[in-house]
Amino acid sequence: MSGSFTTYGRKLLIDGLFITPNSIGTVYIALAFVVPGTTDDATRLIEPAGLNYSRKAYAGGWLAGTAGEVFNASIVTFNTPSGDWGVVRGWAICSAVVGGKVIGSGALRSPTPIKIGNVPTIAVRGIRAALR
Repeated sequence: MSGSFTTYGRKLLIDGLFITPNSIGTVYIALAFVVPGTTDDATRLIEPAGLNYSRKAYAGGWLAGTAGEVFNASIVTFNTPSGDWGVVRGWAICSAVVGGKVIGSGALRSPTPIKIGNVPTIAVRGIRAALR
């Protein structure tokens, strides 16, 4: 037999991981050309390479949603591109600055071309991760 978590159960799990003070600690936000799937292997992400790209360390806090969801509480600001990175479509919350594991991932609100000199950001609540 299988089952699922209730709305209350999902909220408890997400709050325990993200909302409880210092529970998850610093994570690293990645940009991806393809919206990441359900893989937990961060080496499979298709990220920009070089041109001053790197995952962004994030310890800016999280906002709890109503039904087992979480949002970034601070703007995520990446490095200034030293060349065109291409069109990014997704994000991932990773356990390490390089490699590591994917904790959660999803699509950006709209595909975004990252051009030389234009600093990419993800707005507050731009990352929404939820238990399904």
